[in-house]
Amino acid sequence: MLELAALAFVVSFVVLGLTTLIFAWAGRERAFVLGLMASQRNMGLMLAATGGALPDLAWLYFALCQFPIYLSPHLLTPLARRLVARSEIKPKASESRLRCSNGS
Repeated sequence: MLELAALAFVVSFVVLGLTTLIFAWAGRERAFVLGLMASQRNMGLMLAATGGALPDLAWLYFALCQFPIYLSPHLLTPLARRLVARSEIKPKASESRLRCSNGS
């Protein structure tokens, strides 16, 4: 069971990382949000589509996939704070450049 829980976390974070890399051109914040949305996919829709024809192990995996969905926002809070802090610093630096070039 622990292996399935680890697999659920690994899949969630790999999808988050790959999606963030793919959408890096859109900016760090947007890429991160898109990655988070992709990694938090709606598992209930996948279960409904199977019509209940899954083996018990698959039901257990889907249940364990709920852990990364609920825990990753808490685990990723420090990263999100760093991204926000970086984006707040950059406009301030560009504002100071504009002031210098305008002579004010």
